[in-house]
Amino acid sequence: MSSASFAQYLAVAGTLPKLDQTALAPVRLGFLGPLSGTMERWGRPGLHGCELWVDWLNSAGGILIGKQRHRVELVSYDTADSAELADQGARHLVDDQHVSLLMTLGGDPLQNVQPYLNQRKVLTSTLLP
Repeated sequence: MSSASFAQYLAVAGTLPKLDQTALAPVRLGFLGPLSGTMERWGRPGLHGCELWVDWLNSAGGILIGKQRHRVELVSYDTADSAELADQGARHLVDDQHVSLLMTLGGDPLQNVQPYLNQRKVLTSTLLP
């Protein structure tokens, strides 16, 4: 790029609106899965994959909602492959942490929680490790 072209680029880029992620509320995503116990070997890689995705989204400027970009935050809850902890975790992530999307491994612990998530209209995604 020539110095004249670079100067033109800077002039145009300077007139574009800046997307200030810090001024907007972050979008919170939840991870609900076994991070301890016998099923940890499935939950940990799922969490790490979600963390990579969140890092990628934020490095790209955040998630675009309407015409505004929002930083993404990930909140996790350890179910230890327990239906009771899955229920507690889902309620904590939805009611207290205000997550917009709940990512999980699925399986038996999620079956008991699904009616609550459906009632609260929480978008839920199961991971396919």
